[in-house]
Amino acid sequence: MPQPFRDMIAATVSPMRADGTLDLGRVPAIVEHLMATTVTGVFVAGSTGEGPSLTTDERMELAAAYVKASAGRLRVLVHVGHNSLAEARRLAQHAQSIGAAGVAATPPSYFKPASVDGVIDCLAEVASGAPDLDFFYYHIPSMTGVQVDVAELLARGAERVPNFAGMKFTAPELFQYLGARAAVGGRQQLFWGFEEALLGALVAGATEGIGSTYTFAGALYRRLISAFAEGDLDAALDWQTKAAGMLEVMNRFGRIESTKAAMRLVGVDCGPVRLPLKTLDDGQLDQMRRGFDDIGVLEVLQVSGPG
Repeated sequence: MPQPFRDMIAATVSPMRADGTLDLGRVPAIVEHLMATTVTGVFVAGSTGEGPSLTTDERMELAAAYVKASAGRLRVLVHVGHNSLAEARRLAQHAQSIGAAGVAATPPSYFKPASVDGVIDCLAEVASGAPDLDFFYYHIPSMTGVQVDVAELLARGAERVPNFAGMKFTAPELFQYLGARAAVGGRQQLFWGFEEALLGALVAGATEGIGSTYTFAGALYRRLISAFAEGDLDAALDWQTKAAGMLEVMNRFGRIESTKAAMRLVGVDCGPVRLPLKTLDDGQLDQMRRGFDDIGVLEVLQVSGPG
């Protein structure tokens, strides 16, 4: 029997006003929506949260708002990666001071570390800002351009960084994820972050995940996970196929842009995205709605939405 899927953490959005400034007053509604869809945590200021487009002060304010609204009911992980290691360390210090459950960091992506040793040097600097929190490496080479042997990084990172707790793996290479699992032997948490292949990760033994579409589609993924846990592979494949179709529709408009727009479909308006991203207009949102309806996911997404 597969192990229970313990953590489904939403890489959540950053709500904004029409002028692109943060609208922190909307954070409690987002948290209540996530609670209703049985998500177990939030990943704040990552790619979906437009973290690289926010100032350090904005990222701190956003993290504090999510910690406050969650009130201990959700596990709050804060992405603190930054091209400036000093700023990343400062963000980690702040996350610890506000009571976050953990921090994660991408490596610098402008001046890129060129080796496992170089990545670990960067991670050690950032993690030292929050020594009492779990620290996770955020592996997303499609965005950072940093591609290293993650199995080696996890093994050696744990030797260098006392609070090293695992990794968010956002890449399609399931074989690399398998190698990482074998390397750590259950001693670290390895969050699967590529929703297109969640079922494959479940077969590989994944028991935790962080994903952008968990922000609005938690109910769909819970059906997939439950079907797999019950041994109903046909049903699990059907839900994975529906999820893949949903993601294909979203990719026509941009993943981050469409994730924020999809929140409107479940009754939680989170405002626009910030430049250089482009907010979906009403016509594009309607196209996305019809696409979701055509593949049979729209009703599932709206089951747990407010209103």
